[in-house]
Amino acid sequence: YFHKLDISQFDARIIPMTEAKKEIIEVSLTDIDRFCIQYFKQLKVGWLCDEALRYCPDSIKPQNFRLQIHKNCETIRQHIRNKYLRLYKIKEDKIAELEQYVEEDDNQVIINEIDDEQYNT
Repeated sequence: YFHKLDISQFDARIIPMTEAKKEIIEVSLTDIDRFCIQYFKQLKVGWLCDEALRYCPDSIKPQNFRLQIHKNCETIRQHIRNKYLRLYKIKEDKIAELEQYVEEDDNQVIINEIDDEQYNT
């Protein structure tokens, strides 16, 4: 068996994605990364800065939260109804990185299935 096995493409420096590797990565996430993963949907479309600050983890001080959130998000100013609103929105280059940790919401899956059934009938 080993005489016929092609190992020409093998690279010992590349570690395959195993359950243990996933656990190590998840444990090493910062609090702000966990926040961005937990509220990914809101941050992807744009979330009011004051509203996001209310949901900030207790382990992060509000001043530090404002500084740390810019690692994953950008602050956008929008003019709505004669007011300027500040929104946090996930940076384009961080979407794919954070999306891999977002778990599919079971309720959303059921809603999508019902919508598909109603659309098809």
